[in-house]
Amino acid sequence: DALRRAQDFRGARRAFEDVSAAVAAARKGDEPWSTWRNSTNAQTLAALETLDGEALFAIAGTYLENDSHTAALAVAALRRFLAAYPAHKQASQAAFDIGMRQRASGRTEEALATFDAFLAQPDPAGLDSAQVEALALLRMSALFQRAEVLAQQKKFDAAIAVYNEYIARFPTGPNWTAAQQKIVETENAIGATLRERKQFAEAREAWNGFLARHPLDGTAPAIHALIGESFIEQADALKALAKKEAREPNRAELDLLYRSAITQWRRCVAKYPQSDTASAALLRIGNVEEAELGELDAAVAAYRECNFGSSAGEAAQELARMVQPSLVLVTERVWRSGEAPQVKVQVRNLEKLQLEVYAIDLEAYFRKNLSHRAIEDLDLDLIAADKKLEVPVAGYTKYKRIEQELALPVQGAGVWAVAVTAGDMRATTLVISSDLDVLVRGSSLEALVFVEDMKRGVAAAGVRVLLAGVGQDGTPVVFEVTTGDDGTARQK
Repeated sequence: DALRRAQDFRGARRAFEDVSAAVAAARKGDEPWSTWRNSTNAQTLAALETLDGEALFAIAGTYLENDSHTAALAVAALRRFLAAYPAHKQASQAAFDIGMRQRASGRTEEALATFDAFLAQPDPAGLDSAQVEALALLRMSALFQRAEVLAQQKKFDAAIAVYNEYIARFPTGPNWTAAQQKIVETENAIGATLRERKQFAEAREAWNGFLARHPLDGTAPAIHALIGESFIEQADALKALAKKEAREPNRAELDLLYRSAITQWRRCVAKYPQSDTASAALLRIGNVEEAELGELDAAVAAYRECNFGSSAGEAAQELARMVQPSLVLVTERVWRSGEAPQVKVQVRNLEKLQLEVYAIDLEAYFRKNLSHRAIEDLDLDLIAADKKLEVPVAGYTKYKRIEQELALPVQGAGVWAVAVTAGDMRATTLVISSDLDVLVRGSSLEALVFVEDMKRGVAAAGVRVLLAGVGQDGTPVVFEVTTGDDGTARQK
């Protein structure tokens, strides 16, 4: 016992095994116990038997209760004890503990069978009052654990029936209050499990039934919100199915689900005003109005209304994003000959754009800066634009984020800085039109260049390539090489 209390479980187990082995040898009269065995009395032998039983029972306790890896060893130890001493005073506890170990290791069917057998077992004869009371408590616990296992197996109706049986049979039982709470938790879990199974309508029905029976339960606000979320998850499932089947989803069906979610969240706002639940509901209303229904005014109104609670900060960010003008300009790739170079703009709350195109002498820029990087950061205000035109934003709608391709008024190969302005907002990007791609591999000793004509898919010969490096005196220098017939050039 001292070793077990010190959590030296392996040492304790060996000690208990040694005790049991010594007792067995003494009872049989093996050496060095033969003389002692021949002279001992029945009372002493009975005491040894009790000691052996205590040692065998204690072996199971040297395995951690919630360790699924050693649960089978603990069960084997308990069964060994019961086989040797079925009438021992710890026998009922051992039979109960087997079920507990099985449940802890996830062997729920075995645990159910164990608890059922324990509950059906008649009371042993000759128990004193303390033993009778202890056995009664074990039977109460076994019934409660039976309900717990059924709930663990998600057999919710059966679990609730057993909890109710416990409440009816044991009004003064130690788990009477817990059984009542477990009924509430199990009823709640029905909806959650149906949701996991994507049975959304059934989940909502279960949750609404729960709310009708337990309107003041602490989980009620979260359940109200989850009902709204289930409509969105159902819509997502319909979209995923349509994508899998290579078809368009039913738009009317989706819209109905989105609007049902918003209606449910509005109930949350009305039922729990100024709460975190209401705050989160308003944020979600704004999200769905904007992203799924395209009702931008309604989305802005929801974000503005969400000025309290845990979601107020995120709502304020969403509101600012929607109401403030924004401008992003990107070049998606290098353009080839025969293609019309374009840039893409992403705008919000801007009706007109000013497009400016500046031809760039990339060779001169590279020789001066030893790099092509940051060319779009040139101070374009000091340079006259080669082309300038006004472009209306197609499909402009207040608050709507719009992507638009802008064709550039340029032709042939070249490099251009492109600026798009709207009021005091400006975005710039670099546009390249070329059929050539360059691959460079370098070391401290040399650089190898390969140039390919991507339009024709062949090596490009006779191409001048500029390389930035360091001269023999350590100063930056530009090297110029020309590719051979194989498209390569080397600079040492």
